[in-house]
Amino acid sequence: MMEAVRNYLLSVVAVGFLVTLANAIVPKGILKNLVTFTGGLIVVLAVIAPVVHLDFEAIEDVLDDFSVQDSSLSQTANFKSQDVLNQLIIEKTQSYILDKAQSLGMEITVDIELAWEDSVPYPNATTIRGNYTQAQKTLLSQYLESSLAIPKERQAWYTCDELEIQ
Repeated sequence: MMEAVRNYLLSVVAVGFLVTLANAIVPKGILKNLVTFTGGLIVVLAVIAPVVHLDFEAIEDVLDDFSVQDSSLSQTANFKSQDVLNQLIIEKTQSYILDKAQSLGMEITVDIELAWEDSVPYPNATTIRGNYTQAQKTLLSQYLESSLAIPKERQAWYTCDELEIQ
């Protein structure tokens, strides 16, 4: 394909060069006007002639291939951007909870589970592991419910020895 475009451009440039050369050699007058007119027609034919011989079905196939590739790349980009968005939401939510936990004097780790509504991810559940008092747990649990809309039923709390699900 690129070779055909290269040959086409070379032929147009060569014809243009020859017409310019012929025009420069011919003296002024009627003959120059005739050479200029004829040279213009030859350049137009050199530009248009390959269009007559184009294989439009092959061009359609190539364009279809580009369309399929574009669709595939677009879908891949959407998946990657969705993954990035999911990771960003998880990281920001973890940071938000850890900041609140630190202000309460808790030493914990946080895992976030996402859910999707209309293809939009949001924090749906959390698992919290670490050392904390019952009072700290109650305060953070209420905070998760009021600030992040994660109800107590979707909060899993782990201490060193036991699993407690509220």
